[in-house]
Amino acid sequence: MASKVGKERTAQLESADDRIIDLLSRDADLTYREMAEKLGLNESTVRKRVLALRRTGVIRRVMVEVDTERLRLKLNAQVGVDADPSKLIGVGRELVAMPEAAMVFSTSGGHDFYVVVWTKDSESLSRIIDNIAAVDGVAKVIPSIVLERLR
Repeated sequence: MASKVGKERTAQLESADDRIIDLLSRDADLTYREMAEKLGLNESTVRKRVLALRRTGVIRRVMVEVDTERLRLKLNAQVGVDADPSKLIGVGRELVAMPEAAMVFSTSGGHDFYVVVWTKDSESLSRIIDNIAAVDGVAKVIPSIVLERLR
């Protein structure tokens, strides 16, 4: 049976891990020192916790935030894609292979997939939507223009 002190220490580490994950999800460029200052923890503690989170697979990779306007890609869209259930895996593979797809998510709920598209204008978005609709097994394509990223 674990001691009360051991349980408290485990709870503190889990709380620190949650706070570290929250910080990294907001700014993955923070140094160990910057995180330690923000969290009121020792830098070596933060470094050990981040390395443990990576080693255990809790943190797998760092996401890159792309400034699409600097790339002259002024139109961002999320495209909901519904697929024939018997062709779901094939549709997913085809969507992932599309160079126009910045990100592809399989989802539950409203659509089978969400495809994130960054493009220069509505004409190119229309061509991308046509390409998605032409994939064997795609039943429905519902684009939504992203107006503003809030977080």
